[in-house]
Amino acid sequence: MNNNITGSFDNRVKTFLNEEIDFTTVSKNKIEKILLLDDILEIIILPDVHSKPDNPFPTGIVTLTSNTIYPFAIGQEIGCGIRLLKTSLDIQDINKKFLDNYFTCLKDYLRDGRKKVTLFTKEEYLNILFKGYEWGVEKFDTERHCSIDVTMSYLPFKFCVKDILSAIPKDAFIAGYQRLGTLGGGNHFLEFQSISEILDRNACDKFGLQKGKILILFHTGANVFAKRFDNYYGVRFQKHGWDKILRKNFRKFLYHFNDFRLWRFLHRLNLFFSKDFKGIYADSLEGRKYLLGFYAAMNYGFVNRTIISQFVY
Repeated sequence: MNNNITGSFDNRVKTFLNEEIDFTTVSKNKIEKILLLDDILEIIILPDVHSKPDNPFPTGIVTLTSNTIYPFAIGQEIGCGIRLLKTSLDIQDINKKFLDNYFTCLKDYLRDGRKKVTLFTKEEYLNILFKGYEWGVEKFDTERHCSIDVTMSYLPFKFCVKDILSAIPKDAFIAGYQRLGTLGGGNHFLEFQSISEILDRNACDKFGLQKGKILILFHTGANVFAKRFDNYYGVRFQKHGWDKILRKNFRKFLYHFNDFRLWRFLHRLNLFFSKDFKGIYADSLEGRKYLLGFYAAMNYGFVNRTIISQFVY
């Protein structure tokens, strides 16, 4: 740990920073507040650490707890990942005309996040949320895009499809169904890259990578599905008009308060509407629902990348 960067943090904080990384005062102050929360065992600060105005947890940190979920710490980028695809193209095959034609055609295949398009049946969509990797491999009959298994088999409790549906807010479920195959916005991208230098010959030979070959790299995740899921389990600083805030909070209220026993009502009110940091116990009813929705979003993000991989080729 570099004390010049991290200041007075205690030994629960580990860093992957150096003097060249811009570790801002805002991020430092936020981490100091996180260390005051219950059940914070360790915080790892990564080189891409930065702060966003709508999240009291900095992006680019790992927060370890024993039994507490902080939706702020996970954020809206559930299921985000980068995929690298090989092509048969060489660097001399690429010119402006080729790129213009390629990306013009690709736009016809990639879903526009503002348009509502259904690519699969409802049954297939449920399989995407429930099975993820397994469904993607079976559907597209290929292993070349699939590297990490993110199915729900890791969850430490029993559940069924009905439980998954109850854990996902209706508008997150519908929006996700209508926007599969979207790249998304923000820092999501798709670009051509060329191999200019081989640093590890054995590793490149293993993956069939050669100097001068063209690769396609893209970054995306669960997009609107994860964003709307997060809006129901976390509290965000809201900048929209009062009419939108009221509509959104009314839907959130209906989703969380279908059980009107007073103690449940007050507990959920405190969890999902408080402006303070509130953690959800992982072994509670709310925690199990969050974990189901989280893994569904992970599966969604993985399959979304697999779908885009088919469009790219």
